[in-house]
Formats: sequence, C-alpha cells, structure tokens
Amino acid sequence: MEIESSEEILTFFQNLLKSTDTIIIIADADVHIKFWNEKAEQFFNIKESSVRGRKLSAIAIPQFIKPVMEAVKEAVEKRWQVFLPDLYIRQENDIGRYIGLNVVPIYLQSGTHAGFLIDGKDITETREIKRQNEESQKFRAIGEMAAGIIHEINTPVQFIKNNLQYLNACSDELRSWFNTPGSEGKREILSTLEDFPEVLHQSIEGIDRITSIIRSLRNYAHPGYDKPVPFSPTQALEDAVTISENQWKHIARLHTRFSEKPIMVQGFPSLFSQAMVNMIINATHAIEERFGDDALSKGIIEIELEEAGSRVVIHISDNGMGMTEEVKSRIFEPFFTTKPPGKGTGQGLALVYTAITGKHRGSIHVDSLSGEGTTFTIEVPKG
Repeated sequence: MEIESSEEILTFFQNLLKSTDTIIIIADADVHIKFWNEKAEQFFNIKESSVRGRKLSAIAIPQFIKPVMEAVKEAVEKRWQVFLPDLYIRQENDIGRYIGLNVVPIYLQSGTHAGFLIDGKDITETREIKRQNEESQKFRAIGEMAAGIIHEINTPVQFIKNNLQYLNACSDELRSWFNTPGSEGKREILSTLEDFPEVLHQSIEGIDRITSIIRSLRNYAHPGYDKPVPFSPTQALEDAVTISENQWKHIARLHTRFSEKPIMVQGFPSLFSQAMVNMIINATHAIEERFGDDALSKGIIEIELEEAGSRVVIHISDNGMGMTEEVKSRIFEPFFTTKPPGKGTGQGLALVYTAITGKHRGSIHVDSLSGEGTTFTIEVPKG
C-alpha cells in the first residue's frame, strides 16, 4: 500500500504510535495532553478518552506527575531532553512498577515551542534481572574471599582460646598459692596477676576484631534497598578494606586517609561497598602482576576520602602494572578483561562504573601509566 496524502501519513504515524510497546504521551506547550497511546493506557490503567485535553498535572498519579512536571520545566529551560531513569509507580492493584522516561521538548523550525513528547518503558523486569546479577556478583565475591575471611576470624578466635586456657591454668595455680602460707605465696600470686591485664587486653582486641569483620560482612551482604538511603562512605570504605584484607595484606601495604568529619551521601551502601571491594582487588592484582614475589615489600595501595564543596572525592591509587591507553579506554566495558581465562570475569570494573555513575549520580575517572601505576578518582554528591 502506498501512502500519499498528508492525512494518510498522519493516520499511519498515529497508528504506529498507538501500537508500539513504548509508552507515548504527547502534550502541547501548556502541557495539555493531546495523545495517550495504548501502552500508556495499559501501564497507568487510564483510558485516553479520560485524559485527552486535560492538563498533565491534573492526572491522579502523584509518583509520576511530580517528577515529570519538574522534568518538563527543566527540559524547557535547557531546550533539551531530560531522562528520568527509575520512576517507581504504585498501581491500583498495589503492585509497584518501575518506568524509565524521556521528556523531550518539541520546537518548530521557527523556534516556537510546540509541546512535549514523553516516551517511556516499563523497566521492572530489566531492573530485577540487573539487581539479581548484582547480588550474584556480590555473593560470588564473598565466596571467593570466604577462605580468607574465615582465616581472619580464626586467628583472633585461636588466641582468645589460648588466653582463656592460660587463665584457666592460672586459676589452678592461684588456688594452690592461696593455700601457701607466708610471703612466698603472696609473691607468686602477685607475679601471676601481673600477666592478667595484657592477656585480657589481647582477648578484648580479638573480640573487637571479630566484631569488626562480622559487621563489615553483614553490611556488605545486606540485600540492599529499593530506594537511596543516607550512608557513610567512610564506613563503606572501611568495610571494603576489612572484607578484602586477606586478598591484599599478602600482596601490598594499604594506607587510608579519611576525613575525620562525618560525611554522608545518598545511595545504596551495600552496592557502594561492593564497588570499593572490586577496586581494592583490582589494585591488588595489578601490584601482584608487576612485582610478583616482591609485591609485599614494594606494593602500595592508597585510599583517600575528602570533601570538595558539595561532593565527596575518593582516590584509590596503586603502584601496579598500570594500563596502556587502549586498555584504559575499555576497562569499564562489561566482560572486558586483561586477565587470562579463569582469572577474571570482566565484570568487576563494569559494576563499579554502573554503581557510581548510575546508582550514585557520580563520576569516575582513571589516570594510569603503563608500568607505573593507576589512580581512580571517584566523585559522588553529598546527601
């Protein structure tokens, strides 16, 4: 069939927009709804006949209308499209769905503002698949570090046990010396008691160490939140350092410099910690690759956290192998890896990029010299 007249062309495109699996809403410059396609009807459970000609702001979908109207205002100011990647909409059946939207201002050739195109996709299933993938990566990392974490817990447990056995033996000695008359018994009792403070101090340190490891592991393994929450990036970094310690402590010396002032950001603490663990392990592998058996005496990882106006800046540096320009241009690509088969999945730094830029509205920049080392600079807004 040939389409010739302007009416036929218009009808063709109207039918195309109606039948697409993308939500399409068209509004005039005053944001009165002119078009509301079948996918919009299905998603919002609102017929086009009940919204055509009405102001978009008058539609009773509060979780949708407020951010969209803000985006409409921003789009006009910028004269450019505004993307809303993750809107949560609670529907009439009380089941929540997620939608990603573009708000595009439409201008005529004369420059006159004619209206808006709002297009979107139901991303609920895609979002869930992505969440499950993030969770599986997190627990795969825990699995890979499990032996090291068990060792880190076993060491303080062992010397706590030894100290308790020592105290138990001392109690038997003390009972015998209490029954010894004269100054000799008193001297022996005092001599034995002199060791008690150090033994108890070591035991308390061991318990604190175990508590720290378990707390960090619990924070890291938390299933996460549906929405951003306030959290301390300092605590997230400390958790990452603790969890990955058995990975780096035999390869490099790790130094941290964190701001003493409490700092909070908005985001997903478990995912942020996971990203930081990936960064530390990546630095560890680079150092091991460069120095081999001499890594522990020569390898250095430095982690610094500071405030810069309205943003938090994190620097993670290592003196490992560094990268060529070609590798540097591809390091955040999913499944890209320079490691031999079986050594890496190529998802570690890709997850870092997604976590920082997507989930925390931040940025990540890399400076690297082949054969000398690498510095990653991460910035996220305070919240």
